[in-house]
Amino acid sequence: MLLRYIEERKFWKYSLLNLIGLCFHSISLIFFVLYFFLRHKISVRTLWIVFIFSNIYYFSQIQLFSLIATAIDGMIGGKVGHAIHFYLAKEGAVRFSTVSIGSLERLTTFIVLILNYNKVCATFKYGKYFANMMLLYLLCYLIFNELPILVTRFSQQFGFAYGIFYSYIISLYGNSKNIAIYKTAICCYLLLWTFSTHRQLMDKYDNFLFRHQSFEERARVYDHYGSAYLGMD
Repeated sequence: MLLRYIEERKFWKYSLLNLIGLCFHSISLIFFVLYFFLRHKISVRTLWIVFIFSNIYYFSQIQLFSLIATAIDGMIGGKVGHAIHFYLAKEGAVRFSTVSIGSLERLTTFIVLILNYNKVCATFKYGKYFANMMLLYLLCYLIFNELPILVTRFSQQFGFAYGIFYSYIISLYGNSKNIAIYKTAICCYLLLWTFSTHRQLMDKYDNFLFRHQSFEERARVYDHYGSAYLGMD
């Protein structure tokens, strides 16, 4: 629905839906800005430039946003300062590996995105929008890696584009002799990603086909660890 309003340039209807979303979570604010970004087609040259500089920033592990957040904490204080202090404390306890299977996969996906960006935009009605959201998803990891809480919060808003983007890629190369191998590799990776990403105690992945925790078990875990996990102690 939102993409249709972007396509038809109906900003007020688009804004109305986002205002409804804002009633549930303030993260909806970012989608107001995305109205002006998602409908633009990016040049491949620009994508390569973004790819190079974002990966240099990622692998050099520059603590830019931590420094900015610390400075803001010192100037503002109060509730905002407390929230910044809490998130920076969490950042010290939870870190994403700079070099891992996930980072190598995202590096590969970024290259796949660049090489197929024009094809996806030209072939599929909403291809441009999902390709741009895929770009934002990847940049969340590359730019905000020093602050895992931001990676989690922002990447979740664009994660759905992941499956759609790769379905476009499979469709584009559906006649390839090795398509079955590609599909199997993608499915295996997505399963690995699901299990590895959602293995934390408070965010544990269960599958109803196998053994899974009951509501009562989950409730006991939350009651016991929830306050400490959310920083409410």
